[in-house]
Amino acid sequence: MAALQHLSGMSAAAVRVGRVRRRAGRHFAVTRAACVVTAAALALAACGGDGGDGGDGSASPAATGSPNATGSPNAPQATGATGNPSPAQSPVTPTATAGFPADAVGGQLRWMVGQMNSDTVQSDLTDRFSTTFLTEVPPAQWLVMLGQLRAQGPWVVEEVSTQDRSGAATLVSQGRRYRLTMTLDDAGRIDGALLNEAARGEAATDWAGVVTRAELAAPQVSILAADVAADGRLQVVHRSGDQGLRPIASMAKLYVLAAVTEAVRDGDLTWDTPLTLTAADKTLPSGTLQDRADGSTVSVREAADLMIRISDNTAADLLIRTVGEPQVRAAAKRAGHRHPAGITPFLTPRQMFWLGYGDSEQAKAARSGWAAADEATRRRLLAAVPMDGPGPQNIDPNSAHWRSGIGWFATPAEVVAAQLYLDRLAGTPAGQPLRQILTTNGGIAVEGWSGQAFKGGSDSGVIALSFLAPATGSGNRQALVMIGTGDKAVDEETFVAAAGDAARLLAAAR
Repeated sequence: MAALQHLSGMSAAAVRVGRVRRRAGRHFAVTRAACVVTAAALALAACGGDGGDGGDGSASPAATGSPNATGSPNAPQATGATGNPSPAQSPVTPTATAGFPADAVGGQLRWMVGQMNSDTVQSDLTDRFSTTFLTEVPPAQWLVMLGQLRAQGPWVVEEVSTQDRSGAATLVSQGRRYRLTMTLDDAGRIDGALLNEAARGEAATDWAGVVTRAELAAPQVSILAADVAADGRLQVVHRSGDQGLRPIASMAKLYVLAAVTEAVRDGDLTWDTPLTLTAADKTLPSGTLQDRADGSTVSVREAADLMIRISDNTAADLLIRTVGEPQVRAAAKRAGHRHPAGITPFLTPRQMFWLGYGDSEQAKAARSGWAAADEATRRRLLAAVPMDGPGPQNIDPNSAHWRSGIGWFATPAEVVAAQLYLDRLAGTPAGQPLRQILTTNGGIAVEGWSGQAFKGGSDSGVIALSFLAPATGSGNRQALVMIGTGDKAVDEETFVAAAGDAARLLAAAR
């Protein structure tokens, strides 16, 4: 959700700004603004709260550095992204004023900031935005959001950088610092843009600094950073915070991917098997599959790709239905998960939304009794919760239902084990597509980490990021898991920045 994907995996514009790349949906999202505006994967919601990635989303580190819950740092949108108010902080003042480069991206950044300030509003947007952008964010929605941004101005330009068809500007407004990132299509029109509050804290130069910065974003932080020996054993470089069961949001989709791959291996599916999408599969973003017609088909491969790359929640529901919930839990065990209560029953994103956010008396009763309930009682409570449609209309980003045991839980070491299990499966004939599926999102831009596998997630009060960097000629594989939690929405941008600091320290330790 939010700069992350709620239950998502995070999706955002395809801009790389030194943290994480989100390559999923192209849209405009504003997070943590005065009047919080959030963007679901393919829809803009003005001043509205959308569910999370369930998580994904993955929180994903991407265009602007926020991760995906199920999911993506493509970092935390009601799609995995929700606009989350950041913790209280001291007002900032601009440290400099900057002009715009004379290239195509600089010109579009200049235009957009002018529209956010006091320039005459342009109503004909066809020469400014790509057709894809305007399909996902219609002009009427853009103008509503623009009115809110203009009310928040003036926006002072502090720094601008551009490269090829992407760029970023640091802006200051009403004592807060923001980051506007943008990408252009081949015709020079805007096809992705993201505005969110800039990361706080100083870049960390040691692990204590990483912890300090991450704790600016979330009160409870768990970190596991390790080299991975050829035999799979972890050689811990840094470990801090609670290493027990932690909420993992859309990172749980790694277990679904493992179950799907095992089904292909066992001959029950092929990657090309067509799956029929039903209304019962559809849930809230992050993702795009929920927008397709009932009865349409999608291949196993495409559904798996969407589930990981943009933490598509509907894709996860569809795949769990296809392979079966018991098979997902069994795959999780083979992938190294050793705490069955943390994933039993293995909720679909749709079930999580209704269980965690539903306002029916049955949902409230289920939340109250879930943590202490055994498996049979949990299944009975879940079956009683009304689930009329993709998910509840109102999502409270500060509900922190993970405190009630609702969601998916694993230890940091178990998350690393899941990444390693998928890496092993990727070396088999059945797992041939896995490396592309797991690496397309991009992860964090760190020297020596190209081709890294990434899955993130976010949910109310949760942000979770996991990375597996491939071996290099001079070093082993490396694994990094960071999980942040709190009783309220977390500052995803700052958490992703801390993860970038951690990745650089880990890479330097090779």
